[in-house]
Amino acid sequence: MRTRLVAVIGGAALLASVGCISVKAPERITVGSGGSRPVDTSRVPPTRDHAHAREKLAEAYARIDYLEDELRDCEKDKRELERDDD
Repeated sequence: MRTRLVAVIGGAALLASVGCISVKAPERITVGSGGSRPVDTSRVPPTRDHAHAREKLAEAYARIDYLEDELRDCEKDKRELERDDD
């Protein structure tokens, strides 16, 4: 098994030196749509460990859920007020 691994690695090295294999790394790797903004990490709270980080993340998601509910309520109120104006 070890001999086979050495032979494969040696064969790959030989092919690479002859020029049969040409691998070039891309200048830039783009993930996703490419239109995303850089993430501002200045407001990320420091955490002690992984468990504390998960706790902070859960708090952040709870806050997002609360704010989304508030937004829905405000949009509903807006629609009702617009209906009353008509």
